[in-house]
Amino acid sequence: PKGKSSSKEAVEEMMEPFIKVNDWSGGLNILREINSERADCLSKNDWYRLKRSIQISIDGENKSELFTGRCKDAAFDVYDVRAFFIVA
Repeated sequence: PKGKSSSKEAVEEMMEPFIKVNDWSGGLNILREINSERADCLSKNDWYRLKRSIQISIDGENKSELFTGRCKDAAFDVYDVRAFFIVA
């Protein structure tokens, strides 16, 4: 989802001290307070996704349904989508 410019600026300002000293765990703790499930899914030092996750959580109108990065009723949950490859 497209974020609001005011929240983007607020997140940039909030994350700036952590980015300057490369304190990934400190920055991640901010998201963990808001949405621990999403925080557990992020790759280390993926600052862009960390900032976007915080921004989406701040902008979210429906606070009871937080952004986790997973689709509800995803095909992986409903169908067996394993793939097999034959190498000659």
